Amino acid sequence: MKFIFPVRLWFLLALAPVLLFLVWCSYRRLKELLLLKGRDRKEHLVSRFLVREFLVQVFLLLGIAGLLVAYAEPFWGMEQETVKRRNADIVLLFDISRSMLVRDVPPSRLEVAKEIALMLVSRISGARWGVVAFKGKGELLLPLTPDLLGLEDAIGLLTPVLLRSPGTDVASGLSRALEAFPQQSNRQRLVILLSDGEALTGEIGPVLELARNLGVAVHTVGIGTESGGPVPLEGEDVLKKPSGEPVISRLDASLLKRIAEITGGRFFSVRDAEGQTFQHVVSTIEETIAREEREGIRLVPARRYPLFVGLSFLAFSLMLLVRGWRWEVEP
Repeated sequence: MKFIFPVRLWFLLALAPVLLFLVWCSYRRLKELLLLKGRDRKEHLVSRFLVREFLVQVFLLLGIAGLLVAYAEPFWGMEQETVKRRNADIVLLFDISRSMLVRDVPPSRLEVAKEIALMLVSRISGARWGVVAFKGKGELLLPLTPDLLGLEDAIGLLTPVLLRSPGTDVASGLSRALEAFPQQSNRQRLVILLSDGEALTGEIGPVLELARNLGVAVHTVGIGTESGGPVPLEGEDVLKKPSGEPVISRLDASLLKRIAEITGGRFFSVRDAEGQTFQHVVSTIEETIAREEREGIRLVPARRYPLFVGLSFLAFSLMLLVRGWRWEVEP
């Protein structure tokens, strides 16, 4: 089983404090029950009370967990889908420098970039997608393809250790993205650059001129906050200055705005992980895709979230049934 949005599984960690709260509530109710019924019936009351509370809490937690798993959109197997194919080639250009691990936009800038990309893929059907990543130089990780599984795997593998070259050469990355497009093609061509904009280097002017001449619009998505955050290293350590102070990485939107303006694209700023922000980015980019369509069939992951939603409602129903039982029998 795989997930369309695996980062959403982090919400399952919230079940731990929920469990502690439920245990505390059960303890309070048991104390009140003993005061009301009398401690001479303690053994009789405790055994029945604990059985019911245990079952109620298990079914409640299973129901919540099922909904959270469904929210991550699990899938296995493939199914055919009739789609309106859009005449577009799109290259996702990822900044995978270490500053993209900063957590000022939780869980991290890079994980948010991945989720935005996956939302775009799920919304824009029928296009061909490619993936380019860059640090000190750009590398083509996935040539243009309609294969969504391969695309999702390529996005999932993105991490700063994937490339060893130091620096953040956006010019090299954008150059590799432009090379990914076929030379003779009448398809609409787009590049979507996801970066924090910090310390971007390289001779960007000639590359932007080339993109404009080729008619390739570059949409830029700036991920991060102006207050920024420390750059994490392995373990619990953070990157530090010679003075010992932590290095603070901040969103720098200036070059990202310039790239979008020169190439005819748009700049977006993502300062938080709210779904509405994602939806605005996705919806606006989707509107720029040419409306020329043709009908076709493609293989897509068979999404199984309805199964987990159904199991959740079953668990909630069992919870209500257990709570409604007449569990105390008078001796």
